[in-house]
Amino acid sequence: MLSGKYNSSFGWDKYRQMVVAEDAVWNSYIRLQILLKK
Repeated sequence: MLSGKYNSSFGWDKYRQMVVAEDAVWNSYIRLQILLKK
């Protein structure tokens, strides 16, 4: 899901065991995934 060189804004929360990022980063990532599926 988050492999590649353009994901430096994502991090890993070792206590919650989940990927973390600012809302703006998630929104951009989601928009890009939608565009790539078209």
